[in-house]
Amino acid sequence: MGDVPVDDSERLSRMVLTEKHVRKESMTLKPEAFLPYKHVELSVIRHRDLSEEELWDIGREVAQERGRPLVGRGDFSAKDARLQNLDAVPAEAPGLPRNHADIIGWPPEKPLQMLRAAEIAALAVFIPTPHAI
Repeated sequence: MGDVPVDDSERLSRMVLTEKHVRKESMTLKPEAFLPYKHVELSVIRHRDLSEEELWDIGREVAQERGRPLVGRGDFSAKDARLQNLDAVPAEAPGLPRNHADIIGWPPEKPLQMLRAAEIAALAVFIPTPHAI
């Protein structure tokens, strides 16, 4: 799996661990949910070969590792990132979640990162964490 390229049509999820990244009235995500942090790459989970339950399990693991609540996830396609001159690449390694990928190619300037993040956020679908999990 780790070497399989990310296809344009492939769905990706950004796990949302901060409530302030969600617009409550419209249940959409703010650009900050898609900003890359320190390493100028954005961690995402590939949907490839995962059930919904497995996807949420990975989200819970990520949230637990960071000591944060799992608020939900932002789903988008690899093509959505590539339209912003970014790329989606497999990034599986020991210590990282299963089906991990990175969105790479971010400019170093924060204002330019915010523009790209806003475009992805506009295309993403927010899915709140199911209460049953």
